[in-house]
Amino acid sequence: MKHYKAHLGVIVSVSASFDGALFATAGGDGGLKIFDVLSFDMINMIKSEFLPLALAWTFQKDSPMSLLCVSDKTSSKIQFYDGKGSNQALFTVDCIHSLPVHLISYNPIDNVIVSMDTGGMMEYWVPRVDAEQGYQVGRGILEWEYKTDTDLFEFKKVLIFSINLLEKISTDFNGIFTEL
Repeated sequence: MKHYKAHLGVIVSVSASFDGALFATAGGDGGLKIFDVLSFDMINMIKSEFLPLALAWTFQKDSPMSLLCVSDKTSSKIQFYDGKGSNQALFTVDCIHSLPVHLISYNPIDNVIVSMDTGGMMEYWVPRVDAEQGYQVGRGILEWEYKTDTDLFEFKKVLIFSINLLEKISTDFNGIFTEL
């Protein structure tokens, strides 16, 4: 039996990859710890440039990198790391939200991220990583052009502050479940 004392302070967020092979923790000390679930080994330690608030694995099955998305507690920045690679951020996104992001959910089937900031604004976006162009925010499978064509403003309009976000995707239903 292995025992880890991975963080010096509180754990603020955890995430398991869609295939259950990787697990990540974000601590109040700014550290990110990456674990290989099958071998129960810590395989990477990353010191983020900021205090993390939320994290999620954001890679598809045959992806060359195990992308870990980490939000900043004090700004709208979201950084992406290769969970099995270096401890340097690969790229930073600061054009999605205007407030700190406290919930992130990823759908590996459609390569879609759903995120919610502390003000209740929900965003539905597609991460794209291109070797030549770097990071881009794309539209992917989205069938609408403007958020006003959707219900994404409803959480903010009724002043709901969600504490959990679960994305359920199937051929018949695409919805977001929140827990108050």
